[in-house]
Amino acid sequence: MVANSTEPKPVNGRALPQAPRNGTERRALLAPATIYGFAVTVMQRLNEWPCDGAQDYAVRIQELTHCLTANGLKTYLDDHSARFRVGELLGAVRCASEIPGRDYDRDRVIKLDSDSWRVDLDMLVDEGTRSSWGDYRYMHYPVRVVRCGVAPEINPFGLALDGYAGTVRELGTQRGTGRW
Repeated sequence: MVANSTEPKPVNGRALPQAPRNGTERRALLAPATIYGFAVTVMQRLNEWPCDGAQDYAVRIQELTHCLTANGLKTYLDDHSARFRVGELLGAVRCASEIPGRDYDRDRVIKLDSDSWRVDLDMLVDEGTRSSWGDYRYMHYPVRVVRCGVAPEINPFGLALDGYAGTVRELGTQRGTGRW
């Protein structure tokens, strides 16, 4: 069962560049800012658990399958299973955003080859339970983004997350004072 949240969602001030209209244009328009914007948007959605992480995280993964490779899908399903087994997801709420001042920079998108990139995302993860938000974790997510051949009507950017391109690491924590 999926619950609808009536709480406002965080607003991100960055607009993604216009999606390419065809395969030729898609290949030509994959600027680093587009690749970065795609990666951060998908990671924000994966980390949006408004009611209960046990359900919300699984729903987000399924909603984003058109933005994940088979390896990326396995990465996040395995992460969900591991967190579920230890009880970390039950009643958990979470949202993620870029750390102010550590957002897009051309140096955060590293071309690995003609069809793949490592994108270094530094994100502020606000987590807790429905009654007590405010545990802030500053995280570094090195994600791998690849070109993919999905239908443009469901993924106009022709990109997908392929899991992590390195070790996810915590940059720091801060104890909050309640809900955001």
